[in-house]
Amino acid sequence: MQHFLIVDSDLNSINIIKSEESFNNYTIFYALHGGIALDILENYTIDCVITDMNVNHVSGLEIIHLLRRNVRRPWIIATCLHSNPDTDYPWL
Repeated sequence: MQHFLIVDSDLNSINIIKSEESFNNYTIFYALHGGIALDILENYTIDCVITDMNVNHVSGLEIIHLLRRNVRRPWIIATCLHSNPDTDYPWL
């Protein structure tokens, strides 16, 4: 079974994702801030991380930097608060 981690400080977004039935064959972990996400990453084997950039305690960007340094696993950043990903985040 695949394990996903979804990091988003917006509880409404998390509830929408939780209601999606296509995730029934996956274990989904949810974190409302980066500190919880780091605890989950430390204690569970996560196959894919989906994170918002703007979460509290540890940003989504910091989470991805840690993942890139320590473990190679797929990740997705979802955000709508930047204007131009080519100039704001060229490494994406």
